[in-house]
Amino acid sequence: METIGQLSGGVAHDFNNILAAIMGAAELLQHEEKYDAELIDSIISSAQRGGELTHRLLAFARKQPLRTTKVDVVQSVESIASMLDRLTGPDIRLELDISMGTWPIEADPARLEEALLNLTVNARDAIQGAGKIILSCRNRSRVNRNGFSQDFVEIELSDTGVGMTDAVLEQARDPFFTTKPVGKGTGLGLSMVEGFVKQSGGEMRIQSRPGAGTDICLLMPRTRHDAQMVQHSSVHVGAGDGESVLVIEDDDDLATLLFKQLQGLNYRVTLASNGHSARQAAQERGGFDVVLSDVMLADGERAPHVVEDLLRRHPNTRAIFMTGFASDELASLNTEAMSSFVLRKPFNLEQLAHSLRHVLKVTPAV
Repeated sequence: METIGQLSGGVAHDFNNILAAIMGAAELLQHEEKYDAELIDSIISSAQRGGELTHRLLAFARKQPLRTTKVDVVQSVESIASMLDRLTGPDIRLELDISMGTWPIEADPARLEEALLNLTVNARDAIQGAGKIILSCRNRSRVNRNGFSQDFVEIELSDTGVGMTDAVLEQARDPFFTTKPVGKGTGLGLSMVEGFVKQSGGEMRIQSRPGAGTDICLLMPRTRHDAQMVQHSSVHVGAGDGESVLVIEDDDDLATLLFKQLQGLNYRVTLASNGHSARQAAQERGGFDVVLSDVMLADGERAPHVVEDLLRRHPNTRAIFMTGFASDELASLNTEAMSSFVLRKPFNLEQLAHSLRHVLKVTPAV
């Protein structure tokens, strides 16, 4: 698993840099007077599919970047219920069996919703004709091997589909294994869900028999965090107001693209390819409003260390990290205190603009 994780992480980092450059260049072409709209849409769509593939590889290898917070499971399930209902279609009935008082969990809410969507699609595809899918949430407690009690939230999805044979069940968690026809899926669905669950400290269980449907249970640890749950609010996405941005990126193509994109969004941009040039630029200019930095730098220096150094010298600076790989350095970074933000590669122009406007609205720690 460690070898697979290193391989997936390395491939994802390099591939996501390429995809980010492709997507950004195609988006810039959209603003030219003469362009082939259909061809550009195809470029962007292909790059997005490639990005999703690397994301799934990272999820399987438990190396995906997670933005965890205290999650109200009941609220999360109810908020996507209508979307799940549309996915299942008119012949399949979706039922919710949610216990009130279900504990909150510590998880990435976007990845949790993605996992539920994935499981729902698999359940839908397993049902031939009419059928039923039940999504339930309840509290569970158990004693571990050391004699300590552990609290979990059990999220279970059951279907009335064709079920799986023992042979299929044995391989169901394997990456790229699929019973779907060619072109109907990569087979990464269950491995991606399990990767996310285990990375979050939980576990996934599967029970299935031919003709008796399938039950998939996600056991997510109960959070002990006492803070209020984060309420997501929409942030206006738009151009900048001439703020200064230092971009630390060692991929020349991506750095050039970011320079053009940020200039087009009305930011004053300075490029740096490593920690030395970044520190020098900050010293010469007296700091920047935002530092936009890749996590992995070619000179071997960890970008979080460079950014921490810049923020100590210029405490009013905000930080955004770009990554296609979950660096261990991010886990030890005091991201909340430094008003930092993680932007996952490949990202589009709207996501880049959103991240900048978001961090610029946050009061930096001093």
